[in-house]
Amino acid sequence: MEIDPNVACLMGKNESGKSAAMQALWKFNNVSGSKFDRLFDLPAEHYTRLRATDPEVVVLEFSLEQPDKTAFLHEFKALQSAPDSVTVHSTYDGKRTFDVQLNYTPARYAKISATIQSIIPALATVEQSTTDIAEKEKLSAARTALASLQTSAAPDKTAEEVGTATIQAALSALQAVPPERLGALHKTAATALSGFAAHSQTSDLKVKVDKWLEGRLPIFIYFEDYGRLKTRMNLTDFIAKQQQHAQNALRDSEEQMLIRTQIALFEWAKLDPAELQRLGLPKQQNETQEAVNRRKDERARILESASYHLSGDWMDWWDQRTHTLHVSADGDDLELRVSDNVNPWKIPFGERSRGFQWFFSFYLTFLVESGKAHRGAIVLLDEPGLHLHPKAQLKLLAFFQRIAKKNQVVYSSHSMFMVDPNHVDNVRTVYLKAEEPENPKSRAYTHVSSGPEPEGDSETLLPMQAAGAYQLAQTLFLGKRTLIVEGISDYWLLKVESNYLQQTTKDGLHDDTVILWAGGTSHLLPLASVISSGEQVGPNRMAVLLDSDRAGSDKANKLISMLAHGQDSVMLLGDIIGVPRAQAEDIPTFNELLLGLKEMGRTPASVPAMIAGETNVDLLRRMFQQNGWGELTHEMKAKLVLHTVDLWRSGTLVPEADTLVRARAVVSAVNSAFEKLFANAPTPV
Repeated sequence: MEIDPNVACLMGKNESGKSAAMQALWKFNNVSGSKFDRLFDLPAEHYTRLRATDPEVVVLEFSLEQPDKTAFLHEFKALQSAPDSVTVHSTYDGKRTFDVQLNYTPARYAKISATIQSIIPALATVEQSTTDIAEKEKLSAARTALASLQTSAAPDKTAEEVGTATIQAALSALQAVPPERLGALHKTAATALSGFAAHSQTSDLKVKVDKWLEGRLPIFIYFEDYGRLKTRMNLTDFIAKQQQHAQNALRDSEEQMLIRTQIALFEWAKLDPAELQRLGLPKQQNETQEAVNRRKDERARILESASYHLSGDWMDWWDQRTHTLHVSADGDDLELRVSDNVNPWKIPFGERSRGFQWFFSFYLTFLVESGKAHRGAIVLLDEPGLHLHPKAQLKLLAFFQRIAKKNQVVYSSHSMFMVDPNHVDNVRTVYLKAEEPENPKSRAYTHVSSGPEPEGDSETLLPMQAAGAYQLAQTLFLGKRTLIVEGISDYWLLKVESNYLQQTTKDGLHDDTVILWAGGTSHLLPLASVISSGEQVGPNRMAVLLDSDRAGSDKANKLISMLAHGQDSVMLLGDIIGVPRAQAEDIPTFNELLLGLKEMGRTPASVPAMIAGETNVDLLRRMFQQNGWGELTHEMKAKLVLHTVDLWRSGTLVPEADTLVRARAVVSAVNSAFEKLFANAPTPV
């Protein structure tokens, strides 16, 4: 499955395998000590056959960001470029292998021979002219070492064949000579030798690269509902389980999750459980009451300080109410209570809402474990919105986008409200796929959609369908500027291009523009009729953007006659971009569509030349027939557009200049149409 670099959602029904997929990622690399365990992690049907082996369990591909590439080239100077990605294979025992493309061409002595040849006589000249004995010795040593290198290194010999010791001896001798005695030639020769020396140490290059990559692998932070803190924590029990956890001896998964969160609480609040236990002991033999009181006062003071610390910046994210946490001691127990600005009484933590308990527990774990990583961690959240009100779930999605600026986020859900309406293409559906599709009773295995196109049965897709319906209902009368387009392809193209223009040149669609797709020209008239009625209930305006094919032109004429401001609110794409019979697929270049087609796994054996007057869709139809792919269906066009815009959205492909010209023309026309509608049609009172 391909995961969005910012936030990705694994959407599927219960028991589809979402948690298993996330735990496989987590156990690959984490700071909590959790590892794969054959007894619990091997599929039961394969256990007896594979338990004595060490099979592969996960294969992960990571992209190297620019700082990684810069550091990589700094470390491995012999390489011409840094890899774009690395694939890591891991077994149950944690044995990792790295697949990485190294751009390396062995350096041959011929590359630096002329430089070395030119500096040897220069050294001899300076040596003859100097009267300083020490300097003369350095010059002589450098000349001798370089001459030895020149003699032993044939032009076609590689740096490895010449040997590190020989090259390094020449470089060290040259560096001992004051640079000013040779001017620019000293720097040129030293640089050449240094680079050649780097190439001489490549026999174990792959081993060194693997070790470097191993040290920079991101850690995964996994959190599920079982990690919620409890009201009371017994110090003796916690210390014992903390030791078991450190030794990887805790077997119960619920206890593993809970102890991680409890450890995070102690670490974030700077609390030492052994110290708290010692300070809370009953009066000891030969101990004065004054000493006992002082111990108890010190413990109370420590817990009071921790309470202030725990009521910190996490509250900025949880804006339901303003909460204050209170940590107190009762014998060998710590007790966690919460008050807020609405209810000032200190309520036991376990009696607060499940949503509050989850959020606070997760945020503590995130703060502590991401801090241990010393770099961007990947956050895995299992059913994070399970106990939250729908409105709070939507706010949680905004929270994910904020932490995604530093940490990639992957979360699972089966709630329609956990589908981000602004990032629908980040969803990957998870479902059980039958081993034998024609036999519904055959074994079924977890399958995750590889890209943004949803897969699975009707129950798997239901949350996404419900989310789309909810979003549509929300926008029917709330959008100040509602733009109706024909289909999902039009929506994707316009939305992604507008976002790109807004991010790069600040000239995307107006912020309060809502785009709705009608689902085809046949649905345009009734939808436009419903939407246009909204113009009578507030400061709302509606416009329609249609393809310039025959169906679009016919509907345009009917809409112009039906709508009160038809001439101003109905636009044809062809009139805007100057392409007769234009459809949405004519906004990108044909070359960009070919790249999208390649992402779908289709590479044409031949691409026909475009005939004058043809549109991109006309040419696609001919190409499909010419390559024996059959008819270009509406479904196929939608898939092609989805894969093309996903290349733009992910940053894999930058929109071509011609594409941006057409996209900018469409966005400008839409914005101008709305401005005209607002200017010419006063808001009803």
